[in-house]
Amino acid sequence: EGTVLETAAPDPLPGSAAELVKEYKALATSWLKKRGAWQVVDRVQQIDDVSALADNSGYSPFLSTAQKVQLLETVDPIARLKLAIQWLSEHLAEQDVAESIAKDVQDGVDKQQREFLLRRQLDAVRKELAELNGDPEDESDDYRARVEAADLPEHVREAALKEVEKLER
Repeated sequence: EGTVLETAAPDPLPGSAAELVKEYKALATSWLKKRGAWQVVDRVQQIDDVSALADNSGYSPFLSTAQKVQLLETVDPIARLKLAIQWLSEHLAEQDVAESIAKDVQDGVDKQQREFLLRRQLDAVRKELAELNGDPEDESDDYRARVEAADLPEHVREAALKEVEKLER
């Protein structure tokens, strides 16, 4: 009787190629999820051929025409995939920086809006309290009344009233 030799099924991709495919899929999935392209994520995950994956990377909308031409001119699929990984990594890094900047700007705007709203609410409360107490509605009204009630020389009174007008603006 013959001896049965057990042979392991060969890995469809050599080690480094499999790692490149895994890395590209992870990067592409991250980028596609940020864009909400869930159907494309599934499609990318189904591609196991290095050449097909490298070919599909050329459809990335963030690639310049020169980069797409370079991908087309690169014959070796592993070299194409390495280029795609490099460009996708750079694009994701740029996107992260842009998102961080946008978040910082939005946080600043939100803070300014909160402060503005609180100032307006405080002004409204002061106005209500002034109406309830019979006080002048506005600080400038109070200053105007004080200047007019004070015994001041005419040129001083005029200067003080001009300052009150500036406050009113």
